[in-house]
Amino acid sequence: MRSKLRNALLPILALLLAVSLVLAFAPMFARAEDTDTFVLLKDTTMSEGEAVGSNTAAIENGENGAVTVTGKQKDSRTVLVYDHGYTMGSKLNFTVRNNPDITATGTSDALRPNVYFSMFFAQAEKKDGNFDAADFKHSRTKGNGVSVYMFTNEDLYAGNRVIFNISTFGKRDIVNVDSLYSGLSGSQNDGMIDLGQSFTRDIPLGIEMGTEKVGGVEHFYIVITSNRPERPDSTFKTSIPMDQLVKDEDSQANPYYVGFEYANVNGTERNVNSTVSAIAAEESGLSVTPESIFLKPGQTQPLQIKDLNSDEAVTEVTLTSDNPEVATVENGLVTAVKAGTCKITASAADGRSGEAYVTVANNITLNMNKTDLQVGEFTTLTATTNPSGLSVKWTSSDDEVVTVDGGTLQALKAGTATVTATIVNFESGELELKTTCEITVSAYEKPEDKTEGDYRYLYSDAVIARGNGFAQTDKGVAYNGSIQNGNVYAVIGEGISFDNPVTFDVINKFDANNTTYANQFNRFLGISLVAGNKEERTASDFALGAESGLQINLTSNAEWWAWGGKFMLPYQTGVAGDVKSGQTPENSADKPLSGTDKFGNAFARAFCDGTRIQVKLWKSGEDFFVAFTPVFTEGEVPDGSENMSYPSGSAFDYVGPYTMKFNWADISKGDNEVTWCVAVGAGNTIQAGSAKVDLSVENVNIGVLYGVTLNRVSHQMKAGDTFTLTGTLNPNSYIPNSAVWSSSNEAIVTVENGKLTAKKSGTATVTYTVDGMNATCEITVIGGLTVTEKTKTLKAGESFRIAATVDPASVKATFASGDNRIATVDENGNVTAVKEGTVKIYVRVGSLFSEEVTVTVTAENGNGGNNNEGDRSGCGSQIGYGASVLAGAAMIAGAAFLIKKRKRG
Repeated sequence: MRSKLRNALLPILALLLAVSLVLAFAPMFARAEDTDTFVLLKDTTMSEGEAVGSNTAAIENGENGAVTVTGKQKDSRTVLVYDHGYTMGSKLNFTVRNNPDITATGTSDALRPNVYFSMFFAQAEKKDGNFDAADFKHSRTKGNGVSVYMFTNEDLYAGNRVIFNISTFGKRDIVNVDSLYSGLSGSQNDGMIDLGQSFTRDIPLGIEMGTEKVGGVEHFYIVITSNRPERPDSTFKTSIPMDQLVKDEDSQANPYYVGFEYANVNGTERNVNSTVSAIAAEESGLSVTPESIFLKPGQTQPLQIKDLNSDEAVTEVTLTSDNPEVATVENGLVTAVKAGTCKITASAADGRSGEAYVTVANNITLNMNKTDLQVGEFTTLTATTNPSGLSVKWTSSDDEVVTVDGGTLQALKAGTATVTATIVNFESGELELKTTCEITVSAYEKPEDKTEGDYRYLYSDAVIARGNGFAQTDKGVAYNGSIQNGNVYAVIGEGISFDNPVTFDVINKFDANNTTYANQFNRFLGISLVAGNKEERTASDFALGAESGLQINLTSNAEWWAWGGKFMLPYQTGVAGDVKSGQTPENSADKPLSGTDKFGNAFARAFCDGTRIQVKLWKSGEDFFVAFTPVFTEGEVPDGSENMSYPSGSAFDYVGPYTMKFNWADISKGDNEVTWCVAVGAGNTIQAGSAKVDLSVENVNIGVLYGVTLNRVSHQMKAGDTFTLTGTLNPNSYIPNSAVWSSSNEAIVTVENGKLTAKKSGTATVTYTVDGMNATCEITVIGGLTVTEKTKTLKAGESFRIAATVDPASVKATFASGDNRIATVDENGNVTAVKEGTVKIYVRVGSLFSEEVTVTVTAENGNGGNNNEGDRSGCGSQIGYGASVLAGAAMIAGAAFLIKKRKRG
């Protein structure tokens, strides 16, 4: 009997033991169930070793599943996580409204910059049912996922700009653009501007995240829609290849969570006010075959639906088309209706979904159906598909006559050939969609050199020149047409001795809409001097490689459009005999250009953008100068204070002459009696394609002085110090008849050839006068700085004013605190104690004089107590866990005692 009882109790005891172990250790081995609610994490560590500031953020549940986060935070961040794990490929929709704390308008106030907000779709691990806020931090670098990061900059208040950044944890800064100066085009640019306006004006943003096929490659995409009243439903969309989002393929199946980060890291307490709607999701889990479908209108394609993991067929699904006007789907059969693209979605009752992408095409056309070429000539065919943007395959019926590469044709020998363009994936059988162009190639014929009126027109030996060619105008001469593999020249003057400067305007209009390699690379404008008569000269005499006079080519390089208008400056003199080259400098925020470098950058943009350019040529002693100055309208050369607008929408902040200097003996070969021809050329020096040219040369005249500037408009000095002012003329190659420096008070400062000598404290005006034009600089000579109190002790909250005296009294000292956390100081020297500690307050007059005041701050009310409630925040969970373990241990001991007792019985 006892044996039977023992045998019956042992399984029960084993079951109880197992249950107790599961209850005790389950939190260590299983992920907690999703709650489908928003979870708030706050007062998280900003960075390792850095203290966390204050945080009173809290969440409030709203209608229809929305939540609002409100409160204050300082040197801390708040993380909002939606507790629902999604699979990659799920489509999510929600709305975010942020009301950032940007109430202050002062440029030095900390509220304006660094307001930021991040959204995440990232893998995260729940431990003991809780999230780790580090999984939702915009600087995260580990694991799979993506962050969308929006933050304001110092210029926020002027334009409501935000920086929009998308990063994956494997590759930083996939997209990083400024909402006001994004450089994007069309509606995308508008969408970025609207996004910035919405983020800073408490306007809701609609968010959609999901996956899609882009050119057959799976991408993760984000669409942000702004409901800005001025332009509602404005959208910005971007996508990234999936392999950039997924670093660890093995863990790709782990759940992804949606998170939001609000942060303030600049030491100023800031309000948090944000609302996030309920998250609607279409979760993936089904595969649709075929995934990419290509049809003509009227054709059909059956679909197969399978479980993404088991690969088993799924029959109970709903199929829908997001554009039934393009293709419909019924009973698993897709029917093409008209040209376009659409997506077929398969949805199961349990929430799983899958997608297929349909392309319906019905036509392809070319920009020409026949054309004539000369041997050596290039031209470009453009294919238009319906729907637009489909990939095209190109073939030639005779590659010995014409070759084709991506639509670019090259004529090789006389004859005829047919070029065919076929839509990729519509290449055979009933799907075939193609069109043709008939090409006739003739032998090359070079245009003849000729003289008309005051000008002679010259063509290089290998050039293929088409269009209207050269023509005389009421202002000069022009060339309109296309050029390939060479250059053309117009000789605009002869018999020139350069006793006086020669000036003329050049307008080299650039076809900015043509982004082909031939149009962007090696386009040039040439300025050349050659001795002798124009009737005796050919184009080769004026080109680089000739051994007489001076040849300068202003040549665009491959990166000019993207990188601020850089161009090359190859040149050659008759004596040197070899071609030398340089490149105009780049302008950037971290290394802004100045002086002649800045002029060169502006000139490069003007050259590329078709701005009028004044060219000035003159001789001075043993030197010869060539200066280029962009001008706005005929007869007007700017003084350097205007802005120029370029096709990208940005402005360069200075326009001035860019001057090249040469040894006159190298040009003239020592013959001062020779007279010169001056020619202007244009061309495309590569064989790869034709470039459109629209060149005008106008207003040949004598140059004049347009303005005088100094390198300083004001300057401070100590008595006894010296400093040199530099005067600049516009154009800076101008040779003055009279140049005079003067001081309004030589007892304070004297000047000689721009060199200043400070005599005693006070102010004076230095003037530089050139041929009736002048520029001035206000000089202040500082005698000294006196501070009466060098040390001060304050209690927290107390204030005092530093008494600082400057000689002369019209000059104010500046003040700065070494640590604003201990004591602050304003522009008038008023010091306010903040917290216990010691800090130096610096008093300065420019870089000439400085004093230090040491401020010691004592506590206002003695030592404060520490609140240790936070140390007990995890106590309940620890006690609960310990109790579970003790309970399990007790049950084990009880079971062993009972078994032992039964054995004894």
